[in-house]
Amino acid sequence: MNCIVVENDQWRIIALDTGYDSYSLLTIDNHSIKLPSELIDWLKTVVGLNPQMTDKRGLLFFSHHQVISAWNEKPNTDFPDQIASLLPEGKTVLYLWGHEHRLSFYEKQTIEPVINSGKKLTFYGRCIGNSGFPTLATELPVKARETKLLFYDDRLFNVEGDHAWTDMALGFNGFVTMKFVRPKQSGDTSLYLTYKSLSLNENGHLTDENPTILVNEEWSVDSNGNVILNKIEPINQEITQSLHIALSGQQSPSNVSTCCTIS
Repeated sequence: MNCIVVENDQWRIIALDTGYDSYSLLTIDNHSIKLPSELIDWLKTVVGLNPQMTDKRGLLFFSHHQVISAWNEKPNTDFPDQIASLLPEGKTVLYLWGHEHRLSFYEKQTIEPVINSGKKLTFYGRCIGNSGFPTLATELPVKARETKLLFYDDRLFNVEGDHAWTDMALGFNGFVTMKFVRPKQSGDTSLYLTYKSLSLNENGHLTDENPTILVNEEWSVDSNGNVILNKIEPINQEITQSLHIALSGQQSPSNVSTCCTIS
């Protein structure tokens, strides 16, 4: 079991091992995924998370497994509730995860507890699982509206020739870079996230030279320690924006929000 916390004056980055309890004794996926008691104790005693915590720095969580999914993935029910039980009520956090081999962005939202903890988790979610494994980008997000999907990358390129099992369509592998800065005053941007993907060379093969910038984000932390999305800027015009059908029957972009500026 592994876990880390990295800190500066504005942020605390907490990486959690959700894989420890992700399989049953029969090697079947265990979708509840409960964090071990040793990890919960570490979050309480070392990191200092508790509902009465006075630390006002922003919280950025990392884990392998997802909190929500717009695709046909079963929800992981237990560990989001465990995290929520350690936070002050209404505290907004930023959460980056993998597991799904894709890149996707979700609006700020609050999920109801699955177990009877009486707690809710408020977060901005980002799936950044498009790095090491082949990225399959042909599946449609069947739960886009339910999960408040904002953007996702479904650009395709074909793998052909001797290095392919069959001619198949794959998505672009990618990564995210993080730049922390000292804000001049409270509420100013203190974290820049840049989401990039590999590009294609002249032979049509993926290369890490001159990566393609997909989305830029600017984040800050308010006086109560809530994470604030100041700006989200899709750079690549091929990034897919999720549109939801309102009850009136009119299309409304999922990115219409009072929380941030979208360029």
